[in-house]
Amino acid sequence: MWLLGRLYPDHKSIAEFRRVHRDAVTAAGAKLIRFARVCGLIRGEWIAIDGSKFRAVASIDTVRERLALQRCLDSLEKADTEPETKIDQSAVQAALEKLKQNPEPEAGFMLVRQQALPAYNVQTAVDAEHALIVAHAVVPDASDIRCLRPWPKRQRRPLEQIALRWWRTPVTPMGKQVAHCDAVGIVPYVPVMRTVNNQGDGTLFGRADFCYEPETDSYVCPGNNKLLRKYTNHKDRYTMYKASAGDCGACSLKSRCTQAPRRGLARRVRPNAAYQ
Repeated sequence: MWLLGRLYPDHKSIAEFRRVHRDAVTAAGAKLIRFARVCGLIRGEWIAIDGSKFRAVASIDTVRERLALQRCLDSLEKADTEPETKIDQSAVQAALEKLKQNPEPEAGFMLVRQQALPAYNVQTAVDAEHALIVAHAVVPDASDIRCLRPWPKRQRRPLEQIALRWWRTPVTPMGKQVAHCDAVGIVPYVPVMRTVNNQGDGTLFGRADFCYEPETDSYVCPGNNKLLRKYTNHKDRYTMYKASAGDCGACSLKSRCTQAPRRGLARRVRPNAAYQ
C-alpha cells in the first residue's frame, strides 16, 4: 500500500478481476488449502456448512422483468405443442435477445433482512479445527436445505473421513439430504433448532420445561396445569396450545412462566401430517 501511494482497487475492479481470472483464483485457493492441510491447520474430519445471502447488483425491476420473460417463454413453449396455436416469432426472438443481455441471469429473489431482494446464496464449508474455509459455492437456490447434497461431490478427501455439520432444523427435504450423505459414507450431524423464550428478562420457562402428552394432545406446564389445543394455522403449519386464565392466575409459578394473562405454546406440524 505504501509503494502504491495508498492506491487500492474498488469492489468493481476486484469483481472484474475475479471474473476474468476465475480459474486462476480457484487454483490459488485450492493450493492454499493443500498447504494448510500439510501444515496441520486443516484436519478434514468435521466440516461445518452454512449459507449466507449476499445482495446482487441487479435491481428488483430487472429481476422481475427477467422472471416474467422466462414465464412467458415457458408458456409459449407449452402452447407450441397445441394445435392451431399462432405464436409471434418476432416477439419470441426479442424476448430471447433481452434475456441474453441480462447482466445477472442467475440472480433470484431471496429473503435478506426480512425483505425479498435479488441475491445469491453463498455456501461455505469451514474446517472445525482452526475455522478455516476449505470450500465455498455460490448457488441460486435460496434454501440451504437443498444445498447439502452437492457438497460430497466437491470434497477432495475420501468421503469416509469427512462428516458434515448442518445448522438447520431437520424437516422432510432435509431427511432426503441426510439419507444421501449416509449412502455415500458421510456422517451428518444435525442439531435440533431450539426456540428460546425471550420474553421478560430471559429467565422464563422455555419449551423444554413443558411436557407434551400425545394421548390427550396437550402440554403439561411446570405447575402441573394443562395447555389445551386452541387452533391450527394451516399456512404456517403450527398448532397453538394455551392454558386457562384461571389456572395461570392461581399458579404460584406464573411470575417465572409468562407476563401475559395465560401461557401459550406453539407446536410445529409436520408437512405431511393430516390436520385433525
